[in-house]
Amino acid sequence: MRHLYFIDYYLERDSPDSCMGDAVDIAQHDLPGVLESFDQWYESQAPFDTGLGSRIEPFIRGGQLNAAIREAWVIFKTRIVDLFELDEGLDGQELAVALFRQDGAASELLPNAEREGYLNLFKGLYALHRNPVAHNDIPPNPREIEAVLALVNSALVRLESVCDPSDPQD
Repeated sequence: MRHLYFIDYYLERDSPDSCMGDAVDIAQHDLPGVLESFDQWYESQAPFDTGLGSRIEPFIRGGQLNAAIREAWVIFKTRIVDLFELDEGLDGQELAVALFRQDGAASELLPNAEREGYLNLFKGLYALHRNPVAHNDIPPNPREIEAVLALVNSALVRLESVCDPSDPQD
């Protein structure tokens, strides 16, 4: 507000050169600070699994999208098996079924419609987006990978929140 006050003050006195420094300070310091504060606020509001993010970020920054998606599935499998105390040998669609079937590990924690939606979603994600990347050398589609990562993130955040509602993810 100080800068705006002085800009107004000097412009009313027909002395625009006297307030040039204020305009520069707003553009070079104040606005970037506001944007940084907004970004920090937004990140604190958006449910994001920090463990997933920190593990896949180096791959994404390096343009290794296939590695990022492979790592995301490993993280998902490991965390879900640990969280629900499932057999470590479960993976892929078998893991989705063990977790989300009508009498599955998450059946008491999620409403039926949501549980069934997750079952169908993850059976499809495993078939369409995990198995091809895990077993083949295929060129990554950045938009598809972004969507799958968002869905894996969303499921991790949701499942951890219903398992321990007092410990929400960052």
